[in-house]
Amino acid sequence: MINKIIYEPYFKSTLEFYFKINISLVFLNIANKQLTFYFEKNTGIKVHIKTKLSISLLYFLELNYDSVSSFQCEIVIGIDSTPIKICWSSKSGKIYKIDDEGIIENDIDFWFEGLQPELYYKQLYPSFTLPFKFKNLPFELDIKRLVIDTELIIEFDKDITQSILNQFNTIDELIQKGVTKGYGGGYIHNFKKETNRNSIIYWIDVGSVGIIFIKKIVNKLQLIDGIKNVIIQ
Repeated sequence: MINKIIYEPYFKSTLEFYFKINISLVFLNIANKQLTFYFEKNTGIKVHIKTKLSISLLYFLELNYDSVSSFQCEIVIGIDSTPIKICWSSKSGKIYKIDDEGIIENDIDFWFEGLQPELYYKQLYPSFTLPFKFKNLPFELDIKRLVIDTELIIEFDKDITQSILNQFNTIDELIQKGVTKGYGGGYIHNFKKETNRNSIIYWIDVGSVGIIFIKKIVNKLQLIDGIKNVIIQ
């Protein structure tokens, strides 16, 4: 079963019972599909039972309709909840309401406003700052955020030589294997690489493999000479 960020029966019944607001299943289904994908892509966190949207009964419900419409709710990560805003707009310019039944799926776009990936990691892993740890790395590691579309910047303390480039063949092969054969039951969607005078940059869509694959790459980087900094964002 594919996990979704909205538990639709709860969302619908809460709005109708406590706030007397009707929400159509068509709206919920489309929102659920797009928001689940958006959350995973922009946080790197797979949606599961400890990651759900909720509606606070303690505050006034903010529901606004405009060229960009929005709905204030909460996201529950583990046992913690924080405010978040669901936003949507249409390509056609039509202003859709949450009780609309005739929504055209490819006309409406949903996204979140106020995502806090670093906070969510702390809530999911209260004993760690990250879902994985490294010890005694030979370079500085700066993880700004962990998302499915990962930018990996590798900086060197001198100009890159052919010898260094040759050492990166193992990294390229590792990523390519994730694309063609998969890793841990999932697949990397795609990647590209850029080589500069004293840096190498990878852009990797880790897809269904997940951000844990980044740990595998960082471990391999420890074997390469001359790396000064590694930045993940």
